[in-house]
Amino acid sequence: MLLNKLSFKPRSILQLTVTGFLMVAGILIVALFITARQINALGERSQRVLNLSAAGTEAVRVIIEQATAMERNARQYQITADKNLLKVYRERQSSFAGAAGRLSSLGLDDGINAEISAMRREEAGYYQKLVTGSSAEMIQGNYQNLREQALQLSDLLGNWTALQLNAIRQEIASTQGFLQGQAIVLTLTALGLAALFTTLITRPLGQLEKAINKLGSGSYDASIAVQGPADLRHLGNSLDWLRSRLHKLEQQSTAFFRHVSHELKTPLASIQESVALLRDGVAGPVNPDQLKLLAINNNNCQRLQGLIDELLRYHREIQSILNAAPQDVRMDQIIESVVANHEFALQTAGLHVETRLEKLVVRGDAEQLRVIVDNLLTNAIKYSPERGTIWLRWQRQDERMVLEVEDQGPGIAPEERELVFQAFYQGNTPARSLIKSTGLGLAIVQEYVNANRGIIEVAPCETGALFKLVFPVQAS
Repeated sequence: MLLNKLSFKPRSILQLTVTGFLMVAGILIVALFITARQINALGERSQRVLNLSAAGTEAVRVIIEQATAMERNARQYQITADKNLLKVYRERQSSFAGAAGRLSSLGLDDGINAEISAMRREEAGYYQKLVTGSSAEMIQGNYQNLREQALQLSDLLGNWTALQLNAIRQEIASTQGFLQGQAIVLTLTALGLAALFTTLITRPLGQLEKAINKLGSGSYDASIAVQGPADLRHLGNSLDWLRSRLHKLEQQSTAFFRHVSHELKTPLASIQESVALLRDGVAGPVNPDQLKLLAINNNNCQRLQGLIDELLRYHREIQSILNAAPQDVRMDQIIESVVANHEFALQTAGLHVETRLEKLVVRGDAEQLRVIVDNLLTNAIKYSPERGTIWLRWQRQDERMVLEVEDQGPGIAPEERELVFQAFYQGNTPARSLIKSTGLGLAIVQEYVNANRGIIEVAPCETGALFKLVFPVQAS
């Protein structure tokens, strides 16, 4: 429904995946771009403050040096009146003015610029007094003030640098807060988009999985509709076609077995009734030989009736495989339960059962696994001699779990070991039971073993028969 509300209609799950990836990646790229811009701005401002501070410090150093040198030249000139000293002084004065001009051109602070202007005016006045011959005390005091002003200028530059660095620290803190907020917002947005596209991708896949599970469980009534990209919708339509097809096949199969059983039972009932009438002498006297033949016919009719019932039961049992719901099953508990259910039959036949059961879990259908053990134990009871022993072993061997059912009966010939699992196959060896087998028990066992991802075989055995079932070890 969400896809229907969006204007974006992906044509395939690949397009949807790529779009989601590009959108999430785009958000991360935008975040990186904004972060890079902020860091570059901070870096440029820090570099600018560093360059200005370095240039200002150099200019102040020159001003202090020249102020000190001019004071020294002024004292010397007052003592010697040497015109060359004035020439040197003017060179110092020119260097002083150049440094002051450079410092002023940096535009650091109005207070610094005002201090520079005041120093230049005062220095010019001091020079005029020096030329006009002012007293030595006045000259010394004037230049001492000039030097102190130069030192104060250094303090002002230091304060300006400290203020700029503090402003940069505040901006860094502000930028960190902004970037953290941006990271949170963009991360939440990216996670939201990731969740959205994950839902858009996994939801139709979940619908497909649910539909497949329904088909696997034999539920064909509800139609299958998958919402999502066009390719998944097409796959959903194909599954719905398969559902409809399987539903029709199941109906046809059920109808076939129902009709066959009805068509077979109707004439069979007529034959049984006719045999009963003949045996009762309704059509005339019956001699002993004829009674024997009628008894044989009656037994065969009953046998045929049993085969029809077994055929229908076999059909129901095989259909129930579709409804299997895999779960973790303690096989040792199932074996103990089956042995307990056969306790009377075992006592009647004078048989002894020895078990060696490990507490191992197999994943499968509990009822099917119970039927497997029940059929194998029933088969062993049927063919075991009186006062014989039946062994049931459930244990782990390397990377597999093995169930072994062994008896002391006549065994199974090597050429029959594959045939015994075919439906309605009956071996040449007669069973101890007076009732002849229908040949469906082991066929059902093999179907159920395969349905639970196992393998069954008739293993070589010195005496009797040994059925060996192998299941994969469950992943922890």
